[in-house]
Amino acid sequence: MAKTLDEITIKRAQRGDQAAVETVLLRCEPLVYHVCLGTLRNREDAHDAAQDALLKIYLNLGKFQFQSAFSSWVYRVATNACLDFLRRNKRHKRAVSQEEIPMEATQPSHESGPEELALDRDRRLLVQKALMSLEKRHREVLLLLEYGGLSYQEIAQALEIQVGTVKSRVFRARAALAKALKELELLS
Repeated sequence: MAKTLDEITIKRAQRGDQAAVETVLLRCEPLVYHVCLGTLRNREDAHDAAQDALLKIYLNLGKFQFQSAFSSWVYRVATNACLDFLRRNKRHKRAVSQEEIPMEATQPSHESGPEELALDRDRRLLVQKALMSLEKRHREVLLLLEYGGLSYQEIAQALEIQVGTVKSRVFRARAALAKALKELELLS
């Protein structure tokens, strides 16, 4: 997670401190949403599954034992919420809209003219389209690393794979993303 939750805050939340609970939920919400979006590939479904996951995190916070990183536990809860959602709704892969994955990091940080804003929007759409074209295992590690803010070790724990495998997937994902972007720019 971008801002790592410390053990003290999590323990306070486990004891029922409402301010700590709110802090925990607010800090893990972006990771939960990105996991759900990367899994379900539909904004509305991801929102619904993320709400289910956040409720499960709230209800089961006391069960977290600090045997792994908290973000790994959150990832598992979010993944299970997505699987439950799919079972409940019997939905399979659906078409993805152009704005499925938020690209806040590519937003202009200064006052831009209309031409710059249009170019920036086009670039964001290209990146989104390229990301969605990646294999799930490659897209997943990039989302966890770049948007979830997880370390290689945390990603390995969350996905139950070796750290070397995470590094390999990140390398391959970045290469595939670069190739996809190059192809998309040539087509545009």
